[in-house]
Amino acid sequence: MIRTVVVDDDPRALATHTGYLERLEEFEVVAVADSVTSARETITAHHDAGAGVDLVLLDLTLPDGHGTDVTRFLRSREIDVDFIAVTGDRSVDAVRRCLALGAVQYLIKPFGFRTFHDRMDAYLRYRRGSVAIDERASTQDEIDSLLSLRQVRTSVLPKGLTRTTYGVIVEQVRRAGRPMSAAEVGEACAVSRVTARRYLEYLADLGLCVRMQRPAGRGRPEIDYAWSG
Repeated sequence: MIRTVVVDDDPRALATHTGYLERLEEFEVVAVADSVTSARETITAHHDAGAGVDLVLLDLTLPDGHGTDVTRFLRSREIDVDFIAVTGDRSVDAVRRCLALGAVQYLIKPFGFRTFHDRMDAYLRYRRGSVAIDERASTQDEIDSLLSLRQVRTSVLPKGLTRTTYGVIVEQVRRAGRPMSAAEVGEACAVSRVTARRYLEYLADLGLCVRMQRPAGRGRPEIDYAWSG
């Protein structure tokens, strides 16, 4: 069982996400929290009691601080817990902060149970992959597989999109570790900006990429895409 703490200051979101987890037999909700302070205290208490917590579903906008304050605190205490950002914040800064702190996924609110189920299934694959290669030397392919938290069905793509280009763009965005514009992705993948945007928009529609606006000064703002799958 994946022992999970849900952190959110919105009572409806807290109840919804807790309810979603309770429908998944592999997960156990051991506690909920509605602030940075209560999350720190709750997770630390479980750790000190020897029970531990495996995963935190972490809202970023909390009444007494930013959700990543929880993660920084846990890291400083050497408490090893995975976290998934569950937030309405689509900003470049928020994504970067979470990636830098080791978020295993970045899930944009609101979402339905099907999307949630897919992400939790991906997390389970990640956990199982971690255990499988933990006690021996890992190959590059095994590491790449572990880093890919969600495998996408690409047997049927929209008209005009090809598997080859799709795979190249997915790998580019996934490995980048930062938001990228269509122009940057196109240049890196040797395709036009228009072509890159078509694939990036498709990934965003699937929920694998997050769209965000980059301040551009004059003219239309640039759209960046960050991997969230």
